[in-house]
Amino acid sequence: MTILAATKWPTNGHLIADVASLKYLNGRVLDCTYGLGVFWNQWCPSEFVCADKNPSKVQVGGVVADFTNLPFRDESFDSVVFDAPYKLNGTPTDDVDGRYGVDVPTRWQDRMQLMCDGLIECIRVSRKYILVKCMDQVVSGKKVWQTYQMQMMAWSYYATLED
Repeated sequence: MTILAATKWPTNGHLIADVASLKYLNGRVLDCTYGLGVFWNQWCPSEFVCADKNPSKVQVGGVVADFTNLPFRDESFDSVVFDAPYKLNGTPTDDVDGRYGVDVPTRWQDRMQLMCDGLIECIRVSRKYILVKCMDQVVSGKKVWQTYQMQMMAWSYYATLED
């Protein structure tokens, strides 16, 4: 299922609170890209684990971890929230990009691969649901349909598990 979050919610925190009402965030929840934790300022699950690669952003009880190599057993969470580094920028801007971990110039193809690697790891540690935040981008004058690519990656991965 895809939730288009283009206009309804004033913040990601409000979006998460509404998603929680749909029961996709019941049970043990991991936010593997915690950052500043703004997703959880309106609502937070009772069984919550946060992880971030940057130790200064991990709250007490959280885990310092790279989302492409999580230190958890397979299917150890009911839901995983993944705010992938989806901005396919060439030259970063100082005022915003550092907060989101996209402040190092990177080829868009490498950024897309990083997102896919993270998604596969989220699938591995999730029992039920994975909530992925991403958006489509324009790169070198061409539209990159990241939302579609992330869905196809997940479906392809699940198809290989069933074979």
